[in-house]
Amino acid sequence: MQFLARRYDTHELAVVEIHGERILRVRSAASQQATTSPVPWVAPGLVDIQVNGYGGQEFSSLELTPERVATIVRRHFAFGVTQLCPTLTTQSFEMLAHGMRAIDAACQSWPDVERAVAGIHLEGPY
Repeated sequence: MQFLARRYDTHELAVVEIHGERILRVRSAASQQATTSPVPWVAPGLVDIQVNGYGGQEFSSLELTPERVATIVRRHFAFGVTQLCPTLTTQSFEMLAHGMRAIDAACQSWPDVERAVAGIHLEGPY
């Protein structure tokens, strides 16, 4: 599959070729005629190094489950975030251990979540 897009860095038109979930190549489309249709912008994925949670669910919560971790991670994809660091804020040892276990279980259960979690941001004097 391929589509026409506009590069974020040069603003030039480009043809993006995709196979499955992988980008095969991005090549110049300068020879193509400009279109009056809206052309999507393309850019590298964003990395968020401190995500406390989303949608009312914090990572620092004894109510955190692997399913909730996956939901938070996947919701960030809509914003162009391809990797993130779930953040555990200064809390009790019990809460920190619970959060780490839930994040780990989510990564073990879903490959897309594992690819997106770059690490755990442990906030505080650690």
